[in-house]
Amino acid sequence: MGNIENDLMLSRHQKPWLSLLSVILLAIGGLLVGQSIGMGIVAYAYDLGLEEILSGITGLSEDFKIPIYIIQGFSALFAFILAPLFYLYVMEKKGVSILSPLSIKSAMPLLLAVLIAIVFIPVSFKVMEWNTQLSLGEWATEQEENLEEVTRLLTNMDGFGQFLLAMLVIAIVPAVGEELLFRGLIQNKLQAWTLNAHVAIWLTAIMFSAMHLQFYGFIPRMLLGALFGYLYFWSGNLILPIVAHFVNNGFQLIMLYIYQSRLTELNIDEVEQVPWPVFITTSLIALALIYYFRRHFNERHPASHKWQRVFSTDKTHQAEIVKAVLDDNHLDPVIINKKDSAYDRFGDIEVHVIHENVMRARQIIDNEINFE
Repeated sequence: MGNIENDLMLSRHQKPWLSLLSVILLAIGGLLVGQSIGMGIVAYAYDLGLEEILSGITGLSEDFKIPIYIIQGFSALFAFILAPLFYLYVMEKKGVSILSPLSIKSAMPLLLAVLIAIVFIPVSFKVMEWNTQLSLGEWATEQEENLEEVTRLLTNMDGFGQFLLAMLVIAIVPAVGEELLFRGLIQNKLQAWTLNAHVAIWLTAIMFSAMHLQFYGFIPRMLLGALFGYLYFWSGNLILPIVAHFVNNGFQLIMLYIYQSRLTELNIDEVEQVPWPVFITTSLIALALIYYFRRHFNERHPASHKWQRVFSTDKTHQAEIVKAVLDDNHLDPVIINKKDSAYDRFGDIEVHVIHENVMRARQIIDNEINFE
């Protein structure tokens, strides 16, 4: 019996756009459930009513900081982690490991991801300078100011305990959850729908940035999302964009905490202008690191990165049919016969295409070929 290699990117019983819609709706539902649970915990722990909680959230007082941490933490947990995991395990019936088909065999990719994330921070700050020059409407400006106040409240850490809480809510949960949702699910679904990895990466980056509702940071956050998307696409492992995302958020939190502890005079939150020499230097270093990152995976996984199996069978004629159909679509497939030559009964016959053609090949096999 022929079979397509098990992957998340194509649901056998759903069109990619319908799977994408399911993921988004589940995330929205998770957000609402998480907010409700967070507010319920705050109501119980602080003996507050709904009106008092809503007033505390909008008032943004220091006394209400911990409840806001709780509500935001549970919202992110349910929307970005539990909802995607529910989709994976219940609706797709697949484990989270399916999102990382290629393994990390050395510390070099992790080190590169960390360095890229750190070097990209001043680049983001410079792009944000340009972004803030855009004129926004009254509603957008008011929304931006409100979100800035929330960020300022949550990053004003009074002691090591609040630093750890901020690290959990602002760095760890978003890094794991947002990458699981956006790169792991949404980017894969968009790639299956559009059959173009670059379109999927940039559309996901736009959605990722828009979700934060911070207009002055829209362009730099979109670039950051695209960076995470390419780290994932080139490496085939979700751990690397998670690490880069965590470093991006966590490094800035650490710098703020060090400043607030009066261990340095540099307040990263008040950096209004990045000097051009710093921007140019860090941009060139970032590009060099990104180039080396991509080259590392091209050399480290030459076979798995350039050629991937899209079909396997124990019947020769099925493999020939798949190859012929893919040939007609100019995908240049190759057949690898792993059957035992002496007995012709052990092993499979596999059809492979280059990495860039995997999504299109699987789409064609899934929708256009029927052996019955």
